[in-house]
Amino acid sequence: MHSTIDMAAVMPGFANPVLDAQRVSRCLLFALARPGLVQDLPEMGLCVPPATDLAAYAAFLALADHGTPIFLPAANEALASSLRFHTGSPILDHPDHAAFAYIGDWRDAPGLTDCPLGSVHSPEQAVTLFLSVSAFSDGAEYRLSGPGIDNSILIAPSGLPDDFWTQRAAIASLFPRGVDCYLTCGSQLMGLPRTTVAEKI
Repeated sequence: MHSTIDMAAVMPGFANPVLDAQRVSRCLLFALARPGLVQDLPEMGLCVPPATDLAAYAAFLALADHGTPIFLPAANEALASSLRFHTGSPILDHPDHAAFAYIGDWRDAPGLTDCPLGSVHSPEQAVTLFLSVSAFSDGAEYRLSGPGIDNSILIAPSGLPDDFWTQRAAIASLFPRGVDCYLTCGSQLMGLPRTTVAEKI
């Protein structure tokens, strides 16, 4: 667990913490309610730590606090120190007790079953993953269906390995346990809740 704050690495937080957090939270809720639709975060003039998507950083500033540990698999001192300073969240080296996780490089990604999946009685205790993609187009096509989607919707994010989709399908039978995901790219994000079925085209 990271336990120190490098003040030289800390990036600024929200200029208007209450208003900006509310705006980001509404966007995050809408993204999960309408899976597969790309959402643009509102302009906030937010400075982002290196190697971090703005959408993920803004989400953590809006949602995290001292009671929500965050797993960062790759060394990113600016992101870790910024989150500890602004939110008080513990930064973890392993995902087994994480409330949130940011995967910026898939080479460092844990398996989904290494992450908290919640329980039958407390499914909300599962981790929420923020997964960086290189674009929301030009990747392998998947058809999404399920709650919040009229019939189906096609997505083609690039940068997600096939193994992610395989692991996700493998834990679908554990519902209501599972993992809710946000795909992030710069200031954009897409919701991928555990209730969404993804089929490769």
